[in-house]
Amino acid sequence: MSTALSGPVRPTGGKHRAQMLTLPAVDPPTWWRFSIRLGRDHYVRVDTCDYSVDPAAIGHRGTVLTDSEQVVVLASGGEIVAQQARCWARHQTLTDPEHAGRAGDASGSAPG
Repeated sequence: MSTALSGPVRPTGGKHRAQMLTLPAVDPPTWWRFSIRLGRDHYVRVDTCDYSVDPAAIGHRGTVLTDSEQVVVLASGGEIVAQQARCWARHQTLTDPEHAGRAGDASGSAPG
């Protein structure tokens, strides 16, 4: 038997209920946010998955916003440089075809 409580629990009769705050009408944002410098490989890691970012953003600071449905990367000016569906599988690399094409153009080789 647990001894976490050191005495009997007494009912309050609801006298503290009036002091409780009401819940807001809108749910608070559930974004997980972090800042990152975008490296040469133009991917950002969220949990164990890597998501591609527009290669034009390489070397710049960005903000990664993620929730249970999507991953969004914003450049320092606020423009969206990546927006992909969130992947819940482990250790995946998700590449937007536009990002792959731009990366191939930038390196002088064909994408793929």
